[in-house]
Amino acid sequence: EPPVAAVKIEDSREADRPRRFDAAADPSGTDGNLPGGTAENVRAARAQADLAVKIASFAADRRALVHRIAKARGLAPPPGTDEFFAAVAASRWEEVDVRLVSFLRQTEEAEASDALRSALAPVFETYCVADAVQSRSAEQIFAYGQRVMQAAGPANAYVCNDVTDYGILSLLNATTGAGQKIVVSPILLTDPTYTAYLQLLYPGKMANLSVQDISRARQACTMGAALSGEGADRAAGMREKVPQELARTLVNMNPQLTFARRIGLPGSTRI
Repeated sequence: EPPVAAVKIEDSREADRPRRFDAAADPSGTDGNLPGGTAENVRAARAQADLAVKIASFAADRRALVHRIAKARGLAPPPGTDEFFAAVAASRWEEVDVRLVSFLRQTEEAEASDALRSALAPVFETYCVADAVQSRSAEQIFAYGQRVMQAAGPANAYVCNDVTDYGILSLLNATTGAGQKIVVSPILLTDPTYTAYLQLLYPGKMANLSVQDISRARQACTMGAALSGEGADRAAGMREKVPQELARTLVNMNPQLTFARRIGLPGSTRI
């Protein structure tokens, strides 16, 4: 089995969680909630401006991927996706929330198009980024990402059990000049469109799960739930193990990679 580094990082974000930061709202750095002093304000303003550039770059890249996926299938990009990515790029968080809900409702309809379903992975990944940056300062995000990457050491792939981790690391991984690592969310591995998306993001870098792998994991956990005979709660718990089983399978399929497990956030689950 390939080496797996258990990474535990102190979560320093709770203090700012109730507040929503706007990457473009206060370029002067004179926000009253910032630490006092000109130097601190200038530092915070520069970090916030840098974060705004990264968010806009990430959103533009994922929008281009949605167009690329649709074009490869001979389809038009799903309606509303361009507006969703534009809202993320401009840090219009309330609009982002509304447009995501609208998009998800469309994908849940029985007649949802192939273009809608194929766009789900990049849209949700981008929403994870938006959700992670809304209530945290740029300095917190950059410091947090740096600590994670330093603690992971030689790892070249991250398994993020927490969607906030997934959002922060996806953003920084895609917008830094250093060698790009692989960032995976087990929660999304149950969707075949997500595994196809991973192949698009990291071509030739990793062996990927097949539809059959996903089906086998679901069947195994469903059978375990049925055999347990311990009630609905136990059965639901067994089904929730599907993403973790798929993550294990993915790790075992890629002995050439060193995976870091993100287990430092409250409520996250080890694999």
